[in-house]
Amino acid sequence: MIEAVLVFYSDVICPFCYIAERALLERLVQEFPLRWEWRGYELHPYLPEEGLDIREVLPRPLREAKRQEVKALAARLGVPLGSVRRIGSSRGILAMAEFAREQGRLDAFRREALDAYWCTGADLADAAQLRCIAQRAGLEPESALAASRAEEYRARVVAQREEALDQGVTGVPAFVFSGYPLLGCQPYETLARVARRCLKKQDRR
Repeated sequence: MIEAVLVFYSDVICPFCYIAERALLERLVQEFPLRWEWRGYELHPYLPEEGLDIREVLPRPLREAKRQEVKALAARLGVPLGSVRRIGSSRGILAMAEFAREQGRLDAFRREALDAYWCTGADLADAAQLRCIAQRAGLEPESALAASRAEEYRARVVAQREEALDQGVTGVPAFVFSGYPLLGCQPYETLARVARRCLKKQDRR
């Protein structure tokens, strides 16, 4: 079977990544023969571990405008969306995702992490909430929590961000089709067109 390669970069704390995973990526990999891989991209690597109240990051007019933009896009694409009060540091949750990858539970973990943050407003700095996310994804909670703090897994998160930057990925979500990056929450028709183009190139080889 002819396949195209897709690498999808995203971060749990990015609302457009959440929407893209639910409304675009899932449909794309169902409709096209894509050999794809998810990779974490730490969007704000300099956030403190405890995160920040969103009011400390964005002034009210900008915050409200961004909220309305995200809410409208989520509604248009049929993606459920709750209220997020804190912008969490994502290095720990992305490190935990690398542990989940090793355990063969990455897809389940991503779904649980995204739903916890964007539907119920989970605090990614709270150990008890991280344990719950891990357990719902089928991971041993204490091992997963330890992995979220371990330098081995955190180093992988840093390396994946550097790899992405080397490919021209300067933000997320990013869809990299056979080395060609598309940044942002693109219309599905655009993603499908690029996927078809990549498949045609593979067919001619």
